[in-house]
Amino acid sequence: MLVSARRRRLIGRPNTKATTMATMKASALERARNAKMRKLILVLICLALLLVYNAGIITDVSWSTLKIESSSSSTQPRRESLVRPKDCSNAQLDKIYSDFKTTLDSKNANKRFRTPIMRHTHCPIESWTKTFFENMRGDSFLGINVGCNKGLDAIEMARLLSQNSRFSVKDWNKLWPGKVAAVCGIPQDTLIRDNTPQASGKVHCIEPMPSTVRDLENTLRESQYEDSVVVTHAAMSNYSGTARFPNNKSGSEANSLKDCEGDSGNNTHNCMEVPVYSLDDYLHSQGIASSNNPIDILLIDAEGFDYEVLQGASETLNRVRYLIFEVHINGNWMKHSLVETIDNVLQDFTCYWAGKNRLWRITNCMNSSIKELYEYKSWSNVACVHQRETELANIMETTFLNQNPI
Repeated sequence: MLVSARRRRLIGRPNTKATTMATMKASALERARNAKMRKLILVLICLALLLVYNAGIITDVSWSTLKIESSSSSTQPRRESLVRPKDCSNAQLDKIYSDFKTTLDSKNANKRFRTPIMRHTHCPIESWTKTFFENMRGDSFLGINVGCNKGLDAIEMARLLSQNSRFSVKDWNKLWPGKVAAVCGIPQDTLIRDNTPQASGKVHCIEPMPSTVRDLENTLRESQYEDSVVVTHAAMSNYSGTARFPNNKSGSEANSLKDCEGDSGNNTHNCMEVPVYSLDDYLHSQGIASSNNPIDILLIDAEGFDYEVLQGASETLNRVRYLIFEVHINGNWMKHSLVETIDNVLQDFTCYWAGKNRLWRITNCMNSSIKELYEYKSWSNVACVHQRETELANIMETTFLNQNPI
């Protein structure tokens, strides 16, 4: 059979249409396999989160804070995933209200100092911090004590964070000039287990009263704790500059910036000019403003000016693992809402009323009746954990749930 020249050329030419169709089909199959793989990975992630949720380790996840970084953006800072607790049940709300219920009387200051919240939380025993930090494995630590007074809490903080029995509140008391008295009693030295790894670091003891600072500096030298404890003479607020502060008997616990506001010519509080820092500015001045160095504990005892200290710590708070502060009838707390402070200033923390080995959650645990009780301020302590610190958060939430089951 004769074959034309054109037919012979066509027989030898590749079938481009068939090749293209095959390539498109293979590409479609590859896309389908990739889509199935992505769905499978998403399902596995959801199942893992569900298992963790049911185990009680995580109670809720703020999905808006989660971000998956591609390899091309690895140089960009990663946003942290924050774990928020779920809302309290009606039974828990009823239990909290029952524990704290009181007759509100804004004109009776003596009655304010007898409220159930004050009785439960004015002198907390923080067993949850001991449980967490004694098992923490780290080479360094950083603690900040605003309103350090006689240094008792600062020394106990150094002992807890370092896990070094060299730091002793008992020994510090022996060196302190005169008799040591404290409204909440003398802290007991944390028990240090044998062969516990030790850490090195600093605790900053910040105190505004000149007479107390003098005794702090003398006792620090005699104790030979200068390598780990820093005494700074300053008041803390939401600005940096100077202010007048009382200079009463060393170790006095009830004085604040309020005492010298509009002080008369007779200077009844013996007011003196002292340095003032915002917490953010203080960290910069000490060369410890690096975000790579977490603040393990921030303790604020500013006799009613705790809110202003928090206002001046917008950069600092993101580095804090554990925060404890006072809510007081004195100072400026009466001008501020505790609930709004926790919802806005401390939105990345889970906060609790801190009692003697007990916690009552405030974050996501609110109704109008409870809010009214919380704004009736007297003298109490609030403990907060940053929501990225899942291990400590779990310890604190378990402490809460033990007394307030769902």
